[in-house]
Amino acid sequence: MNTASALLNPFLKLKSAHSTCGDNYGSAKFFFAINRAERTVFTMKDENGEREISVADYFVEKYNYRLKYPRMPLVFSMRLKHANYYPVELLKIIPGQRIKMSKMTVTVQSAMTSRNSSMPRQHVELVQKILHESLRLERNPYMDAFGIELESTNLIQLKAKILPPAQIRFKDQAYLPRPRSVAFRTQAKFVNPARLKSIAIIIFDHAIDERQAGGFCEALHRYCRDQGISVMEDHRKWQIKEMRSCDNSEIKRKMERYRDEKVDILIGICQEKRPDVHDVLKYYEEACGMQTIQLCSQTVNKMMSQQGGRQTIDNVMRKFNLKCGGTNFHVDIPQECMGRSVCSNNETLRRKLFEHTQFIGFEISHGASRTLYNRAHGQMDGDPSVVGVSYSLTNSTELGGFTYLQTSREYKLQNLEKKFPECVNAYKEHAKRLPSKIVVYRVGMGEGDIKRLKEEIEEIRSTFDKIQPGYRPHLIVIVAQKNSHTRVFPARIEGHKAGEQNVPSGTCLDNGITSFGAEEFILVSQTPLIGTVRPCKYTILENDPKWTKNEISHLTYFRAFGHQVSYQPPSVPDVLYAAENLAKRGRNNWIVHKKMDNMQDVERKILKRYPELDTEEMRDELAAAIITDMSERMNGMTIMKRNFWA
Repeated sequence: MNTASALLNPFLKLKSAHSTCGDNYGSAKFFFAINRAERTVFTMKDENGEREISVADYFVEKYNYRLKYPRMPLVFSMRLKHANYYPVELLKIIPGQRIKMSKMTVTVQSAMTSRNSSMPRQHVELVQKILHESLRLERNPYMDAFGIELESTNLIQLKAKILPPAQIRFKDQAYLPRPRSVAFRTQAKFVNPARLKSIAIIIFDHAIDERQAGGFCEALHRYCRDQGISVMEDHRKWQIKEMRSCDNSEIKRKMERYRDEKVDILIGICQEKRPDVHDVLKYYEEACGMQTIQLCSQTVNKMMSQQGGRQTIDNVMRKFNLKCGGTNFHVDIPQECMGRSVCSNNETLRRKLFEHTQFIGFEISHGASRTLYNRAHGQMDGDPSVVGVSYSLTNSTELGGFTYLQTSREYKLQNLEKKFPECVNAYKEHAKRLPSKIVVYRVGMGEGDIKRLKEEIEEIRSTFDKIQPGYRPHLIVIVAQKNSHTRVFPARIEGHKAGEQNVPSGTCLDNGITSFGAEEFILVSQTPLIGTVRPCKYTILENDPKWTKNEISHLTYFRAFGHQVSYQPPSVPDVLYAAENLAKRGRNNWIVHKKMDNMQDVERKILKRYPELDTEEMRDELAAAIITDMSERMNGMTIMKRNFWA
């Protein structure tokens, strides 16, 4: 937001602030306040001493401006401990601002998504209209002049296959989702429930009262007992603390104290979903090594109620168990599905694909490029890229992970000589042996970057001797292009809902549309709720054990069922999905870290240590040195718990 003029931009120090909803802008927080300009008063100091004056009267006296709408809510901002109020009529929104999805209401998100998405039938009609009416590819004089002939504008028809879903193993039962409709709901107990010593709760901004807090603790303890999660300390002895959401230093002190007292997890309760509180909690989660989970008061009330909200409770408990070190279920290969055999011997295939196999996923989140403002002020080249790394342990659904920074907008993975051994050594520590097979899922760059991806593979192989002299595991590298422009439609598009018009989950194409000389397949793992489904295109770059494309496509689909919170497969395997979450978490932590650590101070410290970098020709080296310094500090914050990003 920006004021209409510099004259009408006063900073008013107020006695109190009552806010309802907020947004971030720079280092300040903006809220729509309940107070009105004619009723909100503050203490003003001038040559006549101190006196109380309303916001409306202040503008009349100070600027000779009478507000046209003195009864409208004010915009309240909070910068450190200073509160400021702004009349809405004097503000304007700077054009071109992007609004995060987390800052939009569900109604706005739904309206924007539905308006910008098209169902399969509409999608096909639109493409045909563009080809015939806009591009006019048939009998095109320019194409005829160059001797280019278009055989047909019709869709390519290929035979696809529907892969069977994975078998889900809980503690007391094995569950096989139905093909096509693969979402499953079950009350089965977790295969590996967590073991806890103590739990702490922070209530932000009086989100719930003392009576509700006691009821929530009792309900959570009951749900833990039902799922086999053991908590040594009685729920009446759990530590409960009230705190202001803007008091970051106090939040950090409390989390450090809870960590020293061996508290397993901190539950933060807010009045509503607050991204600012969430980002600060997650930043200190890694900085302090204290596991956290954020709940809003509405979720807390559902957990205390005996009626309704069962799905909400299940989602909270699935995430809670993961964050505390447990595992909800394991993924296995079914023997048969819907009365048809999946494989001749599923135990032999399980040993071949899963036994002593580690799965590793890499995802990169790129920041904004360098702006004219950065150049004018001599600041480093934009934000660094954040790499999310997820890896499996003894069982394929037991995941660990971390994030690290690398050069801004660099698509090739850096620091593999250090980071790849971390993944393999974590498996060795957990399984008490090294993996004999390593399957790497890496988010793709583009078809023109295969050469650089091959260089990454050679760098990965060069790390094997660093892990252990003579170590030579079988390496399988699969590149996933999540944003492929390929779309898959059923031969006959019927129905009206997205689930009816789209191809079902498990649809796989492995012939007729692959690139020259490449082993590729296209797979739809997710079930769309709106619009046209976007399939993922997979390219097999390395395949030491010579697994067949059919085996790898089935393996990739089975891995998608490993997502432990939502009991239905996302668009990619679980290690890639976890790596994506880690990259997002790393991006948010970087933003919070920048607010708390002056980047210019970091640059001065680097230049003091390496003065030869203070030239225009050495700007890239300086940026790399800054990223390395920040990366080392942020990497040291990653807590050593599995699934901490869940």
